[in-house]
Amino acid sequence: MLEKPGRKRVLWGVLLFLAISLGVSAVWGWLWFQNNKQTLIFIGRGHLRNVRLLAWDPSRRVSFQVGGLRIEGSLYSGRRSTRGPALVLLHGSSRPARKEALIQVLARKFYERGYAVLTFDFQGYGESEDPSDHHQAGAFDFVQDTHKALDFLLAQPGIDPERLYFLGHSLGAGVALALQSEDSRVKKMVLVGPPRRLKAQFLQAGDSDQRRWLSEWEADMKRSTPLNLQLKLDSYRRFDIEEYIPQFQKPGHLPLFIIQSGREDPEDQAFLEKVVAQMTPEVHYWNIPRTDHYLNTRLIGRLPFYNMQIMDPFVQRVDQWLREPR
Repeated sequence: MLEKPGRKRVLWGVLLFLAISLGVSAVWGWLWFQNNKQTLIFIGRGHLRNVRLLAWDPSRRVSFQVGGLRIEGSLYSGRRSTRGPALVLLHGSSRPARKEALIQVLARKFYERGYAVLTFDFQGYGESEDPSDHHQAGAFDFVQDTHKALDFLLAQPGIDPERLYFLGHSLGAGVALALQSEDSRVKKMVLVGPPRRLKAQFLQAGDSDQRRWLSEWEADMKRSTPLNLQLKLDSYRRFDIEEYIPQFQKPGHLPLFIIQSGREDPEDQAFLEKVVAQMTPEVHYWNIPRTDHYLNTRLIGRLPFYNMQIMDPFVQRVDQWLREPR
């Protein structure tokens, strides 16, 4: 039993420790804010009150096999008494892959609306394994990855196969287009910022432009060895939205919702609007003003931040469209 003077010293020591800890935290927080202030202002479109941090991740880590490669993913799914809707999110070409802020925010938001949500890293991206032979035909077959992701998701309890939807962002939107042309299990599809003008910018571009795009993909995939240009050309031909116009001119085609951001390149926006105009009215289109390619989401460190004034209406509108009867 400490005597009274001893207890006072312990108490004062604890209080001093707490005061120092709070002071250090306050200084660190102020420095962090000053360092990231411009990014936060951009996310909030000038209003910091709109910025939110996605602080809790309810997913569990999962994996499945594709041709001997381990594909890493995250599954957002609670216990269900009845079967419910499911959504597969396909990431764009970026270093974080499925852990890109936009993908994490969408996964969490749709999970909160009752969807089982699966995200995964394409082979060669993020935490998924690389093909052993980068020059072999079929290497980096993201469409095959997605077929297997569907198999994995449908094997989970509580999934309604009649309410199985896809949302692809950027590269992932191109993969979704290629997938739906050969897999009837997809019931509706949302494309956010799909690849555009692929012929002009990559497929039929000059050698220097093609090499520049290839080097960017190598950086996104964190590669130390070069990719095979011809394999990339062959695979990206499957992601060209122009090639799917005839399919979406036919009555009864797959319901499609195409979304792009108002701050995209004006030529890209005009191109996509022209593509949509050639499709039948079952194709929905939405240009979201004052947003960038990632809908104003950002990773700061490993923390995903988003603008609630953008993401909440986005998720609400897409959810409403997905739930509408065909």
